[in-house]
Formats: sequence, C-alpha cells, structure tokens
Amino acid sequence: MSEKSIKFVFTGGGSGGHVSPALAVAAELKRTLPEAEITYIGVKNKAEGLMVPKAGLPLKFVKSAPMPQGKSPVSLLKFLITMFLGLSKAALILLKIRPKAVFATGGFVSAPTVFAAWILRKASFGLFRTKIIIHESNVDLGKMNKAAAKAADEVAVSFSETIKNLPKHKGFFSGYPVRSSIAAMDRGDARRELGIPEDAFVIFAFGGSQGSRTINRVLANSAKELLADSKTYIINGAGKPFGKTYEYHGFNDVSEILGKQGLSEEEKKRYILRDFIDNMGLYYAASDLLVIRAGAGSIVEACRKGKPMLIIPISNIGNDHQIGNARFIERAGAAAVIYERTDPLNGINIAFADGKELE
Repeated sequence: MSEKSIKFVFTGGGSGGHVSPALAVAAELKRTLPEAEITYIGVKNKAEGLMVPKAGLPLKFVKSAPMPQGKSPVSLLKFLITMFLGLSKAALILLKIRPKAVFATGGFVSAPTVFAAWILRKASFGLFRTKIIIHESNVDLGKMNKAAAKAADEVAVSFSETIKNLPKHKGFFSGYPVRSSIAAMDRGDARRELGIPEDAFVIFAFGGSQGSRTINRVLANSAKELLADSKTYIINGAGKPFGKTYEYHGFNDVSEILGKQGLSEEEKKRYILRDFIDNMGLYYAASDLLVIRAGAGSIVEACRKGKPMLIIPISNIGNDHQIGNARFIERAGAAAVIYERTDPLNGINIAFADGKELE
C-alpha cells in the first residue's frame, strides 16, 4: 500500500440508480488521481453487490434498512437495532480507513456511513476530519439526502432547481455523473452484436436493476400487437431480484406472460428478454425508443444518448420523486409520460399502465 495514497469511501445503493453515479465519479477520480484508494460500503443482496465488484472496487457491507412506514413499535424497534448495528460497523470501517472524504449518492444504504462520519467528526473534536459530500440525483430531495444535507459539507445536484430546498450555501449544480461506457458503443456494432438488422425499429424497455412490474407487463401483454410489424424488435430488461427473498421476479413474470401471447417462433426471436443488464451502453446504442422509469439516471443517460423516451414513473414511493422527475422532463419537451393507475372498483390494486397508450 502506497504511503502517498489518498483514501476515499463511496456509499449508496439498493438500486442501480444509486450505484451508477457513484461508480462514474469513482472512475473519474481514479483517472485524475491514480493514487486514490477507494472503498465502497453497501448492503448485502442489493445492486451494489453485483455492480461494485465488476468495477474493480473493494466492497464492504453494513446493515441498514428503510424507515418503516407504519406505526408498529416492533417495526420501529427492528429499524433502530438495524441502524445501530449499521452505524457501529460503518464507524469501525471509517476509523480504520480514515478517508479524506465520504461520497454518498443516497438511499437507505448510505445512511449508516454518512451519519457515522458525522458522529465521528462531532465526537472527536476535530481529530476525525473526513469531508462528507452528497449527490442528489433527483429533482426532489430523497428522504435520506434531506436528512443528511445538514451533516454534509457539500451537496451536488443533478437539477439546479433542487438547490432551493437545501441548506443555504451547501448546494451546487454538478449534473448527473454518467458512466463513460454509456457513450462508447456504435449503433451498427451494437446491432450486429445483438443480431438485430440495421433497418429494424428497436424498443428498449427496462425498469431498473430489479425490474418494473408495470413496464414488464405492459410490454409483454402488448407483444403480439407490437411485433405485428416485422421490423419491430423489443429488448426487455426485466430485472433480477437480489437475495433469497423477493416480492417480484421480473424475468419469470415476463416469460409466463409471453407464453400466453401466441407468438410465432419468428416473433419470439424479436422479443429479446434479459434479466439484469450491466452493459447498458450496448443496448442504448442499438435502440430507437426507450420505455423507462423516471429515475434520474435513466433519464439523464437517455438524454446523453439522444434517445426518444416514453416514461412510466413509479407512483407512491417516498416523496414521489419519480413523478417530479417525469414532469420536469415532460415540461422540457424531451419525453412522453404515461402515469400508473389502479382500479380498486374492479379489484385491481397493483399499479398498471394501459397498453393502448403505447400506440
């Protein structure tokens, strides 16, 4: 280990939308500061467990959990115990590494590390001097970043209007860190690699690392109509559950739906089904239209590639930050938006999108 090395800790995860910008910044940091030593802190069985090792960074795990939504004292107690264990482990890691800075991209995964760094700074009376830098990807501040903003030295934002919701003089516009691999692939090369004709119309639909039930089902249920045009291809990144327990398995769900669509063998070849996609640049390059959620990463990467977007924001999560992102980009004229809905009167309580709106 070099005596001249400068150490950094990165954290954030749960979904690829939190991990991707962190990895983009880490890669640029290593490019401009080769002596930098970067350690990533995450939570087991989340997106970072797949993405960080592939980026060649050491990964350490701590415990963390989202804030319980209900008022159950048992749930609250479990949350507090989990966070105490996570803070304790994160503090030990930070004391051992003594990083120059902690860079966090939000989500409950980053909470133990950020607050452990803040507590160590307060408790050590200036002996622990690690800086805390947060990046907020969305237009509206996430719960974690809203709480952590006061502890941070600086808060970088992807959208300039986010600054007005931050403590005075802490926010600055940085934009969204886009992975260099996104822009690397040529369209023709990508299509040849995927076996897609040059004159085809390619719809690339995905809903994050763990998949979107709404996007998967609206594409799979509309497959027969969409593939009626022999030049149409669909690439569906259905997602991959992390860990042994999960609520939704996108790949299996789409496979089951497609099996009921009566697709011909030729049509089946034009519906390219994948689970977790980590070489996104390949699929972006091959596509003509994106059907995506309204995570900041997906939107900014689509804009970076100059791709038309059909956005289906996820509803009823956190502060509905995806709705805010979708409306922002819709007002800019850069995308069409379909909003999820439910139909309780007919017993449909799971959010869905109407396939007719794809036409």
